[in-house]
Amino acid sequence: MKKFNITKSFHIENDVLLLGNINELKINEEKIYLTMDSLTRCIPGLVYIPKYNLLDNLIKRYRFNIDDMKNLGFFFNSNRDICETFPIINTNSNYPKINIFNTNYDKFNLIFDGAAIGQYLGGVDPRNIRGNTVGFVNETCVVKYNKFNFVWEENSDNKKILYVIIDNKKIRVFNIHVHCKNLKQYIE
Repeated sequence: MKKFNITKSFHIENDVLLLGNINELKINEEKIYLTMDSLTRCIPGLVYIPKYNLLDNLIKRYRFNIDDMKNLGFFFNSNRDICETFPIINTNSNYPKINIFNTNYDKFNLIFDGAAIGQYLGGVDPRNIRGNTVGFVNETCVVKYNKFNFVWEENSDNKKILYVIIDNKKIRVFNIHVHCKNLKQYIE
């Protein structure tokens, strides 16, 4: 980003399936957006970075003895003035309090998957656990998606859209982190 003076950039891991257009997101173009799935962990499948210099504190304080998820979690908690969260849940009867996991839901009107939705729907990476792991409930993520139902519907362009049903309301899921690496199951 620095070398080529790139701004307003999305980092998207190659096992993240976008179910929406990133151009439709109403983003504060002065803040980094991260997907926090616990108070101390960020899943960087989808990250918005408006300016490379906003990452200076992450780079300067990066701890090589811990993983990227914990480093980004520490970065988020130490730099709240320049960081926002992509919501992984809305405020609802199971999760009634406003917190970093549902902040910005009213702005986006959809939720983002760090990894737990993809793990629940498609299973985990077979390098981590062998066999059929569909229905896996991520032990670290604060939201337990097995409490909810998911439905696929086609939109007017015949594209599949994923919804989660929460308190009898359909909420669109913007992306799926296909942890199992089997992208084929989602494109047929």
